[in-house]
Amino acid sequence: MADMGVLVKDWPLTLAVDAGGIVVKAGSKAVGPLGPFKEGDEVCGCSRLGEKGHGVCQEYYLMDAAVTIPKPKNISLVEAAGVGAGFEVDEGSQS
Repeated sequence: MADMGVLVKDWPLTLAVDAGGIVVKAGSKAVGPLGPFKEGDEVCGCSRLGEKGHGVCQEYYLMDAAVTIPKPKNISLVEAAGVGAGFEVDEGSQS
């Protein structure tokens, strides 16, 4: 699939995109749909499938601010890790 450019851009491939975690570092342009992010924020959202650095099955990974939201206060980080793709599907259907 990597040779065809379909989903996989490089190997090894990590098959997971939903994520929940704590911001360790945020760039000056790290502004999500609900506002800017800063170190220490608890967040959830989606990561990129098949791109180095974005695999969510590692201790540190990259997230795109555009598809990341603050973790709702009434759920745990573990629960928040399952919100990502569902939130994106719902957000897209509201447009």
